Amino acid sequence: MTSAPYVPSFDELVGDATHFLESDYQRNAHLHQNGLRSDPAGVLSIAELDDLLTLRAVGSECLRIVKDGIDVPESVYSRSYAEFGPALRNVVVRDEVYRRFHDGSTLVWGYIDRYHPGLHRLTEALRRRLNTTVATTAFLTPAGQQGFDLHCDLADVFVVQLSGTKRWYLWDRLPDAQPRRESFTSEALGEPALDVSLCPGDVLYMPYNTPHAAVAEDSMSLHLSVIVQPRSWSELLLQATKKLLQEEEFAGALYLEDSRGEELADQFAHRLGRLATRLRELEAAEPIQRLLTKNDSPGTVKTLEQTRREEHVGPTTQVERTELPLVFTEPEDGIVKATFSGTSVIAIPEPMAEGLTHLGPGDRSPVSELFPGVRSDDAVGAARVLMKLGILREVSPG
Repeated sequence: MTSAPYVPSFDELVGDATHFLESDYQRNAHLHQNGLRSDPAGVLSIAELDDLLTLRAVGSECLRIVKDGIDVPESVYSRSYAEFGPALRNVVVRDEVYRRFHDGSTLVWGYIDRYHPGLHRLTEALRRRLNTTVATTAFLTPAGQQGFDLHCDLADVFVVQLSGTKRWYLWDRLPDAQPRRESFTSEALGEPALDVSLCPGDVLYMPYNTPHAAVAEDSMSLHLSVIVQPRSWSELLLQATKKLLQEEEFAGALYLEDSRGEELADQFAHRLGRLATRLRELEAAEPIQRLLTKNDSPGTVKTLEQTRREEHVGPTTQVERTELPLVFTEPEDGIVKATFSGTSVIAIPEPMAEGLTHLGPGDRSPVSELFPGVRSDDAVGAARVLMKLGILREVSPG
């Protein structure tokens, strides 16, 4: 078994998180040098990329090969395998990938968080922290090469340098409200606002619409681009409107006929007016809270490891509260109702609710001391239920 992957924290990516979120996020480029506190190769190493190629674990939909800004056709470096069992389609051919790389091509490992456990955890942590869609791509560029021309991206990007050095040129973010992907010339943009060489452990943040270009320096460069999709007001308005349109007054079939054009226009205008009224009546914080709750909710299906841990919970097991918010009602006949994930409700005996009330997110306790005055067997049973619901989790030894 290999050692556990290194997953950098949000503070390692940005430094002072409060300052970053208030001053730079979606506004300005932000450079955090020497941000990673451990060996960057623990996040993702070049040797791991070799392993993925050797294991035939990567299809051509996950690996692009780019030379001088142009994609190499997938048919050049992928084929199907049918040695045992079902055929594997469009698997990249290791030696052909190597040949292309040695010829100066950049290897773009798209959405690598989908099949690399550590990068999946990093992506998920950032998704919860920023409450938006996040994906991670890895770029391996030969020494002295530039994979892509100067361009803008449609999303914010955290560049995490893992191996080698890469020189980045950034220009001032364009003022357009809508993100756009375009190519530019340095002559048209003038002098870059930032010219910096990233070393292993450095992190560079770019908001969307930031023109940029990058060139590997004296050795091959491996970096991550953690891609953060900006939220928009139109997205929030669309979600709020969709929920309202599920109400009964907006239901019903519509039959379009030329002879009824004026009648239908009047009926449509009436419904538009009702929708406008309902939107004005809407509690503005509710759609936002629903969006936040959706992004913070844990998976509804237990993992294999969660099942194993639940089966071995005992009085001495150390557990901690998760970040899942809990709201308690006043006790009634010895029972307290607790709301979690915004809408789910469970009934808890008052002594157990009292123990959870005093256990804040991240606070730890052995199961036997979690619920004062509760029998050990009952405490173990309650802890297992709360772990299944995502309210508690076991603290890993060490």
